[in-house]
Amino acid sequence: MRTGKAGDRGVDLAGFWHLPDGGQTEGAPNTRSLRVLTQCKRHRGKKSLQPSAVRELEGAFLGAPPGWRGEDVLGVMVSTKPATKGVLTALSASKRGLVWICLEEDETFETQPTGSEGPDGDEEVPAETEDAAQSEGASDEAPSGKPTVIRSVTGRVIQMLYNHAAQRIGLEGLDVIQQHHVDDSDLTAYVEIKLNYRGHPVREVSGDE
Repeated sequence: MRTGKAGDRGVDLAGFWHLPDGGQTEGAPNTRSLRVLTQCKRHRGKKSLQPSAVRELEGAFLGAPPGWRGEDVLGVMVSTKPATKGVLTALSASKRGLVWICLEEDETFETQPTGSEGPDGDEEVPAETEDAAQSEGASDEAPSGKPTVIRSVTGRVIQMLYNHAAQRIGLEGLDVIQQHHVDDSDLTAYVEIKLNYRGHPVREVSGDE
């Protein structure tokens, strides 16, 4: 569930992370559930995140919904910056179960003819681009006769770290595997993270879950 209200101390999401049960075969439904609360931080520029980001994540438990404040809940930081040495030290020292995820952004632009409408007659704009358009100060209406340029931002996980407390809570046996790929469109190399839990792949969460 999404949060985001006064006094939430920066908690953006609270919910369950489903992991494959150790006794199941590959492809079977994921059944083990861990409670997680998540902070999302998108950073621009070259400045690295400081260890204070870990302390902020620890403090987020105070504003979590009921049931998501106990010692068996994982705190997850999703950032566009990789963890620095200082962040790693702060993660290791924390008594809370914490996870750090670095998400690399992939920005694309699509030209859409003016007048494209959705089922209700309004101009159709993908939901994931709405916030981006507002942050860039884009106008709600395109000039007459000119195509609309839609900006989309997706991403892929390139770093995932967790501390010993998270391991005790339930991540023992979680393997973080780096896979190297080449983009066929422009032949650029990139790294993507895949997860295995006790020998079984962790499935990706679809948009309708």
